[in-house]
Amino acid sequence: MALHLTIALLIIFAYFLLMIQFVYTLIAIFRGSAYIPTPQKRVDHLVRISGLKPTDTVLDFGSGDGRILAAFCKAGAKKCIGIEINPLLVAYSRLRFFLSGKKNVYIHLKNIWTFDISEVDILASYMTACFADKLGKKIIAEMRPGATVVSYRFEIAELTLIRKEDNVFLYQVPAKTNK
Repeated sequence: MALHLTIALLIIFAYFLLMIQFVYTLIAIFRGSAYIPTPQKRVDHLVRISGLKPTDTVLDFGSGDGRILAAFCKAGAKKCIGIEINPLLVAYSRLRFFLSGKKNVYIHLKNIWTFDISEVDILASYMTACFADKLGKKIIAEMRPGATVVSYRFEIAELTLIRKEDNVFLYQVPAKTNK
């Protein structure tokens, strides 16, 4: 009897987690992008093309399971920050980095559109095309000129394209203009 009750509770808990995931996937779609894991080959390419220096602070918008942050951390970034709207993915990422002993990774349960990005040296993004313009405007308004943006699959027209390789775009934030 106790075993049946335990199994029933586990099934209810799993169902609850799936419902949370579904709800936050819908929310993410309307606020930026749903969770779509970036293939590891592309993650490695993002890091390679970024020109990472040991003094850099890296931000991953919509950090998902933390795989991009893990790669930048492994490559020697000074500080890695993840912004994610899905609490299950935030919990997973925090646990992942806690268990790995990484002390320079910070995962925030936040809306990317209200997070201050002024101190970021490299911004990584895998955002859908319909939000690329909004992201470009935020980057221009908040990031310092000369900072780097790496984007997988989607172009950001407001930024200066440095190079494109295999669906990975490397941008530099342009100098501010007085308008």
